[in-house]
Amino acid sequence: NDINLDNIEGYILDLRGNNGGNSSVLLPFKEFVIVNGLQGVVLTDNKTFSSAVLATASFKKLGATLVGENPAMRTYHYGDAPRHNIDGVVFSCCTKEFDDSLIFGYRGPIKTDVCVEKTIKDYKNNTDSQLDKAIDVVSQIISEREGFDE
Repeated sequence: NDINLDNIEGYILDLRGNNGGNSSVLLPFKEFVIVNGLQGVVLTDNKTFSSAVLATASFKKLGATLVGENPAMRTYHYGDAPRHNIDGVVFSCCTKEFDDSLIFGYRGPIKTDVCVEKTIKDYKNNTDSQLDKAIDVVSQIISEREGFDE
């Protein structure tokens, strides 16, 4: 099915549990956000690592609000860990340094703008308080933008 892209007013990018991978995967979506002047939310948790943290920083730079739990990395970190094989011994090691401290305005652990911890109640009731909060935040962003545009 085709998606009608004409009525998109905001976004939620859920990077919870994303331990990284190919940094370029989100480039088309980022381009869409920029071209359409969208604001939104990035959901993170303590299992958000590596390229997912780079994406978090990239969308934060575009004005996204970070919601959920703090990602598991700092504003200054190492990454890009290709596999090597030397005489049958396979290993990975980081080959690049990443400094996102200018985006976040500090050096240290990355902190969400709106902290929402997952609780035992979420698990028992099969609810997602982090996503609920992200929906509230993006709805607020949209309503403030509509009020500003009038």
